Amino acid sequence: MTPEALKLIETFLPAGIAILTILGGGIMYQLQKSADRKNQILQERRELYRKFIGRAQQLEIHRLTKNEAAAISEYPDFKVLLSELMVTAPDEVVETLRELDKCVAALLAKTFQANPKGAHFGDSTDEATLLNNMSKAFETAVVAMRRDSFKNTNFTVLLVGDLLKISTGIVKR
Repeated sequence: MTPEALKLIETFLPAGIAILTILGGGIMYQLQKSADRKNQILQERRELYRKFIGRAQQLEIHRLTKNEAAAISEYPDFKVLLSELMVTAPDEVVETLRELDKCVAALLAKTFQANPKGAHFGDSTDEATLLNNMSKAFETAVVAMRRDSFKNTNFTVLLVGDLLKISTGIVKR
């Protein structure tokens, strides 16, 4: 290499390194910003999931204790949380919530005789069957939420069912 070429490299090398550093930093910033936003969205969904599950459990407690006034008071909050999840949760979760919503409404209507003609939101089956349908829908929804929140979860429908039987068994006494 000639001395002129070495002088030229020596002159422009710091500028080239600075440009590459700035470009690399910009790319890394964008990647980190995207990852942070995804984590923020997931955190928001997890919070909604917790609130929704808590509200659903609260409605079940009101049903078990035959507290119609409390169920009527809290049902709109359940529907608001459900609406928020409809626009923030992935399709796999939303599909399970649709069935759960239908089951909760039918079971509450049957329990509190909200529709004495017998057709409870299109379902005229007995309360035990409605409870079984609601439990299965709830279990499926919880597992879908866990899979969305924790990709490698081992949480199963059977485990959710066992936990629910324990918690509702305590309330029934």
